[in-house]
Amino acid sequence: MSDEDIVFKYDENITERQKKILLAGLQESELTEEINNSTMKDAVTSFVNDSVHFINALQNYHWQTKSYAEHEAFGDYYSKINSLNDQLVETWNGREDERLTFSAEYKPNVLNYADKNECIRVIKDYRKKIYHLASCIHEVHFDLHSILEDFLKETNQLLYHLSLN
Repeated sequence: MSDEDIVFKYDENITERQKKILLAGLQESELTEEINNSTMKDAVTSFVNDSVHFINALQNYHWQTKSYAEHEAFGDYYSKINSLNDQLVETWNGREDERLTFSAEYKPNVLNYADKNECIRVIKDYRKKIYHLASCIHEVHFDLHSILEDFLKETNQLLYHLSLN
């Protein structure tokens, strides 16, 4: 059984373009017009860099809130997002067989806890970055999309938990 037979066995109605895209993981060099890896790499690098700074802000929120429920919600989310960020980088590095590199740009704007509404605004801004990255990553990279789905799930759950009084 060929790789193509394995990939397409599950769906008889798949289009030729969809077949090409799904095979891209096996034959990416033939699909350079479909996938702009440089743009994807830049988007992943930017997102991971932003995530590192966001994670630092979450740690501050976790430490500085006076609400035990918020403290627990931020702590749980912090741990999960940190782990997902690690999964994203390691999956990218393994998939692309190259390491992401980051600028030495210093971002001293670690956010302090102001109030719950400001935290929610910052978290919703981060959620937009997740959606943006998902739109920049080609659909053939279902492994990366799966991780981004987990980012969204955890972010939406935190927003729900913060909505509780």
